[in-house]
Amino acid sequence: MDFCLKPDQIHVFFTQADDIKDEYLLSQYQRVISQTEQAKMDRYVFEKDKHVCLVTRALLRFVLSLVTRELPAGFEFIENPYGKPSIKPGFIDIPLKFNLSHSENVSVCAIVLNHEIGVDIEYIRRKIDLNIPERFFTQYESAYIKSLAEEDRQKAFFRLWTLKESYIKAKGMGLSISLDAFGFDIDGQNTLCRFHESLNDRSEHWDFFRFSLLNDYKAAIAVQSCRKSAFELKIYNCIPFQEIQEQKNIQGIHSTK
Repeated sequence: MDFCLKPDQIHVFFTQADDIKDEYLLSQYQRVISQTEQAKMDRYVFEKDKHVCLVTRALLRFVLSLVTRELPAGFEFIENPYGKPSIKPGFIDIPLKFNLSHSENVSVCAIVLNHEIGVDIEYIRRKIDLNIPERFFTQYESAYIKSLAEEDRQKAFFRLWTLKESYIKAKGMGLSISLDAFGFDIDGQNTLCRFHESLNDRSEHWDFFRFSLLNDYKAAIAVQSCRKSAFELKIYNCIPFQEIQEQKNIQGIHSTK
């Protein structure tokens, strides 16, 4: 696939770990990951979790190689004090930013030029305690969830949760950012973020996207940007080092600035 990343585009690649069983392909994944990544994978107790970790790391290296034309095994990464990874300075000469997320069977990699980015994906069928909004959401987010019919609350929870996770991942500061210091209005087709003054941030400095994947997953992307025109969001279903299929029928919702 002839791939070119443009400054006004965000590219999102997702893969389903359960679909990847070919031993030769998995051995290729093992060859391209680093010793550090291998050690991280080995810390998992269950084979399913090791498999998802391997596929996620292979997905990242596949995507970066696709964009930069560099060998996938050559990439080295550093982490900031809060654990957000980036490509080791000096390895490439383009201002490429990326972020990863995975939930259950699905792994996601989002990339963009020049702008800090965060992505989160969540499996919406898992059981959750809907009292959590009292602890981790703003008052108006909690009120929004409580105002819905019981059968709609879980989906609303994940719409908000993925947006909040994408923001703190883009900021690269982890849970040092209080989750009740910013919140989202998601009335209909609108997505608007409000920040507490303690964060010294403004909604017009961010673009947010929210969308569904594979029926059972909600995803969100946060991009730090003062652009007045919207980014183009392109989404691909792929098997790393084997095939890519652009998704044309995913309905996403972009934030209003």
